[in-house]
Amino acid sequence: MSISTNVFAQSGTLQGKVVDVSNGEAIAFANVSIESNGQIITGGMTDFDGKFVIKPIPAGNYDVKASYVGYHTLQYKGVKIMSGKITFQDFKISASTQVLSEVEVKEYKIPLISKDQTATGGSVTSEEIAKMPGRDAAAVASTVGGVYSEKGEIGSVRGSRSEATAYYIDGVKVSGGASKSMPKSATSQVEVITGGVPAKYGDVTGGIISITTKEPARETYGAVELITSKFLDPYNYNLAEFMVTGPLYSKKTIDAYDSTKIKKNVIA
Repeated sequence: MSISTNVFAQSGTLQGKVVDVSNGEAIAFANVSIESNGQIITGGMTDFDGKFVIKPIPAGNYDVKASYVGYHTLQYKGVKIMSGKITFQDFKISASTQVLSEVEVKEYKIPLISKDQTATGGSVTSEEIAKMPGRDAAAVASTVGGVYSEKGEIGSVRGSRSEATAYYIDGVKVSGGASKSMPKSATSQVEVITGGVPAKYGDVTGGIISITTKEPARETYGAVELITSKFLDPYNYNLAEFMVTGPLYSKKTIDAYDSTKIKKNVIA
């Protein structure tokens, strides 16, 4: 049994431009805000060329809103911020002649090609992880091309030895065993790098499996999962997994996980 706290959270960057939809002219000093569950997480302002860069942003899904005096507010819902990557999102807003404010809402679409992608591999989001039968990072990583897994263990990343694969949780290097103690319900994203390893990871000769945990919530909630094979086979496989997160006190949050505990009976 192990406990992990969300201290070294990985973050991403949002970059884009705000322009007038009618003539394509850049709108300087427009406000860009990033919200989650109705709460503003962070934000920024465009420069003279209408461009903005907002960082660091904790990995996750957000609603991004662009506004300017005399223009309709435009909001994109479900914008995905990936750890260690740049998300590009431009805004084309229209002039408003109405006294009352009006907000235009659009659904965010993940681009087919990432402009800042220099490494090969793939990323798996929390929505995709929840639908997978695997229980740990190794099982999730095996869904990415170039990763070979055997019996739930990472065997090879593009032919390298298993010992050459490095594991990171919220930017902190850990052993492969520590990555297995992270519950699926506490995982926000799993990134697998199979080639072109960035310099920030140092002397890695194999692949990278980077796990980003979910951010602490403003309201207390948790998840419990129990699995047993006691009534189905003689192996007596039991698994108990739960996750609790929420505020510690006003304006402070805490994130704690109690991970997998497995018991097996050995059969001669």
